[in-house]
Amino acid sequence: MNNVLEQQKPEAAIIMVGTNDISGGRVPEGYRAGLEEVVDRCIAVHCVPILNTIPPRRGHDEPVEHANKIIRVVAREKQVPLADFHAECLRVRPGKSWNGTIISNDGVHPSGGESNNYSEENLKHCGYALRNWVNSLVYRQLYFHVFAADSPTD
Repeated sequence: MNNVLEQQKPEAAIIMVGTNDISGGRVPEGYRAGLEEVVDRCIAVHCVPILNTIPPRRGHDEPVEHANKIIRVVAREKQVPLADFHAECLRVRPGKSWNGTIISNDGVHPSGGESNNYSEENLKHCGYALRNWVNSLVYRQLYFHVFAADSPTD
């Protein structure tokens, strides 16, 4: 990770960690410390980490909720942007209607399809489009309030 940050010098990084980590039905020990380390490494090289909550996962409601609580706390404490993908999944697909729609039939990953179509209807069917959209809204705010604000004006 350090090599990528040093070589590429990104101004921002979208960070989603935990979806696969909770396969055992719980958040692994050291999850928060690992997430904080990723955030700290980004900040150290002037890269804004955009934390993403993890999406709903079939049969894993409790560990998803626990991981997302940690993600939200870390975002707040480290004062970094949060893209609440989980909340948006539940907003566009309430209850368990996300299962097999914006979350693929494997019950884990966002669904594919028209990932660059941000129509209201497509956002209810393509999980990757929804994730892209949620992150683009956060990045847009970053751009206007941080990146463009830091640019010298003529």
